[in-house]
Amino acid sequence: MLVLLCAIIFFIIASELGFRIFFSKQTAFHMDLNQFLKSQNLTLTQRLSNYSIQRNQSVFRIAIIGDSFMLGVSTEKNISLEDSAVPLLLQKKLDDAFGVVKYEVLNFGLEGANTLDEFFILKEITLKYKPDVVILAVSGNDWNFHDYNINPFVHCAADGFFSENLFSFLSTRSKLFNYFYMRFQNNNNPASWLARYLSQFNRECLKQSLFRMNAVLSSENITSFAVYIYEIYFPSAQLNRTFKELDRAEEVAFEIQFFHSCFESAGFTYVDTFPLFMNLTAKEVFADDHYHFSRKGNDLIAELIFSYMLENKLIPACQKQDCAAKLLKIE
Repeated sequence: MLVLLCAIIFFIIASELGFRIFFSKQTAFHMDLNQFLKSQNLTLTQRLSNYSIQRNQSVFRIAIIGDSFMLGVSTEKNISLEDSAVPLLLQKKLDDAFGVVKYEVLNFGLEGANTLDEFFILKEITLKYKPDVVILAVSGNDWNFHDYNINPFVHCAADGFFSENLFSFLSTRSKLFNYFYMRFQNNNNPASWLARYLSQFNRECLKQSLFRMNAVLSSENITSFAVYIYEIYFPSAQLNRTFKELDRAEEVAFEIQFFHSCFESAGFTYVDTFPLFMNLTAKEVFADDHYHFSRKGNDLIAELIFSYMLENKLIPACQKQDCAAKLLKIE
């Protein structure tokens, strides 16, 4: 019996190690903070090489922090990454409305980022560029602390974590478990999807990260708001369906309500992009991966951000004059 037990334990450990080596892309290793910041500082310094940290005081600087929905994806034919990202599209709208050089929109998007990653990008990298406004783009990644980047078990208070059930523990620690769970789960069942991503630990880590971000921004006296982007994959057979015809109505309503409550409790004002797409089909606004938005979809998001900033007088020019005419031009 003892030999059998040892053999089972050895098999599980060997399988876990095997999945960590050969299927590392399925559930990436968590990084320590220094490793993460070193990697992202290098990436962002290269991306933002045209922007000086010691900026011209006559320039109004906007920083956008988010995941791949802000970074941009190059999955459309004949459309480059640079031409389809929301920050660049927002930059073009500002240039068209107010003239070149007066405004700078900096892209701090990181593929797969969650709110904890974004907090440290804000605190350790973004603030060095002295932005006047920070826009936090939030999507489904922002409550996924299982897979990506910074180790959440070090930087989020673990109250209640060890009281979670075995499922939650395995889904946050084991690549072997994650591989088979994600392979065989019923993706059309909101309950199974929510069970993974809405564990108590994930909810608390999301709320803590939002509170921390708002505290840092308030202490620096930086204007900020959040943009909520509903994240979903459309199968090929459903590309002609509109967002309001989604099968996952219960999941959609729950996620939207949950994020809204998190923004409000953390003190963030926010803009919800979901109404933009209610009557549009996925084919109209999605890129070729059926997951990220196309240039058209991103342009709608950039337009919504631009309108919000005009209406709330977050643009310096609108603090001294009526920008209603510019709002009418983009409606």
